Amino acid sequence: MKEARIYETSNVDLATYLVYEGIKLLECTKKPGNSKIVVMRFIDDKGLCLDLERIFIKSDFKKFRDVNKWLLTKVHQILREN
Repeated sequence: MKEARIYETSNVDLATYLVYEGIKLLECTKKPGNSKIVVMRFIDDKGLCLDLERIFIKSDFKKFRDVNKWLLTKVHQILREN
């Protein structure tokens, strides 16, 4: 029996994109040796995840998330000041 290919990432934005693209999430687990990092594992039977990662990095989706995170940082800074 062929063993399923597994793709791992700790990047929630990338993981969101993979789910959006139809890649099945296998599990979320703490990273061995560092309990503060969560790793999301995907079934990558078709070997698409690396290509999707490259597409994601260049995508408008990632640009949107980067700006959104930057703006949220600004909002939280203002909220902490008061």
